[in-house]
Amino acid sequence: MVPEDSKVQKKPEVCHYYVSYCILYAFYCRVAARMAHRIEILNNLPANISPELKLQAEIELRALRVLNFQRQLRSEVSQFLNQEID
Repeated sequence: MVPEDSKVQKKPEVCHYYVSYCILYAFYCRVAARMAHRIEILNNLPANISPELKLQAEIELRALRVLNFQRQLRSEVSQFLNQEID
C-alpha cells in the first residue's frame, strides 16, 4: 500500500515549441552539412572529365555558393522591414 503523503515524481513537461525548434535546427544542420560536402566534392573533381560535366559541376557549385549569400540577404531585408514596422 502506498502512503498518501508520498509524492509521485512526474516527468517534466517540455515545451512543444522548443522541441519543434530542436527538430528544425537539426534539419538545417543536416542540410548545411550536405551542402558543404557537395561543395567539397565539386571542388575536387578530376581534371579529365568531359567539358559538359565540368560545366554542369561549375553551375551547381556557383549555385550552392550563392545560397548562403541569398539566405543572409533575405534575413537582413526581413530584419530591416521589421524595424520599419515597429
